[in-house]
Amino acid sequence: MKLKYCQEEIPFEQALNGLVEVGMENVLVTELGKALLYQKNFETYRVPKPDKDRIRELVGEFLTQSGIKDEEALDEWLKNKQQSRQSLTKKLVYQERLNILKRLVIPTSIIQEEFIQRKHQMDWILFALIQVESESLAWELYYQVKDDGQDFEQLARQHSILQSAAYGGLEEPLQIDALNPDLRQKMLILKSGQITEPFTLDGKNFAVARLMRSHSTQLNPQMENRLREELFAEWTGRQLSMGNLQLEAKNAGVGQSNVKEPVWP
Repeated sequence: MKLKYCQEEIPFEQALNGLVEVGMENVLVTELGKALLYQKNFETYRVPKPDKDRIRELVGEFLTQSGIKDEEALDEWLKNKQQSRQSLTKKLVYQERLNILKRLVIPTSIIQEEFIQRKHQMDWILFALIQVESESLAWELYYQVKDDGQDFEQLARQHSILQSAAYGGLEEPLQIDALNPDLRQKMLILKSGQITEPFTLDGKNFAVARLMRSHSTQLNPQMENRLREELFAEWTGRQLSMGNLQLEAKNAGVGQSNVKEPVWP
């Protein structure tokens, strides 16, 4: 096997030695390990190869997503990427099988369990806070907002002893799980724009909080895909560690593959 760079053919072993010299051989080992792992599990999980009709669909989807409208544009794209139609088809087929493998290794039931465990870490809340030293002042400010319709932001600027007073009492967004338990309990029963009655968290100062916005993460297709990718990456890492793949310097011939390559539709 040889590589070509600037019209010069470079033996694969020489290219590999170049990676070793700069300490990047582990990058190659990792990628080779992934390829071997996935190919092995294509067999283990009986991941089918797409038929001609599916390959045609994959190519069509790729052309649409890439904005390639005709044969001339495709040829230009392949030329710029230094690829052939055959190599592009092989990549599309490989990615199709890999996507199927991901769904088999990480089924929806596992994603649902993971989502339930992590949801509290992904939900967040945005709120504003007025904190004063006097309980009576806290109640006065509460009624000014609730009954008189005065501006919460302006009152925070005038009276709050917190640094956030300069920003109208607005605090940084926080994971709901990171909130003080007492404050979290008060905020979760509010709707956007509503305020709490005065309360104290430290026994000395008194506060009025306003819920600006809260976000409750949903298990939609995008989140499901994100979790599957994360869990599959973890699975891949564990499998590679168990396999203990190593790179050894040996003079080995490169055999010919007897696997029938996918054909451009």
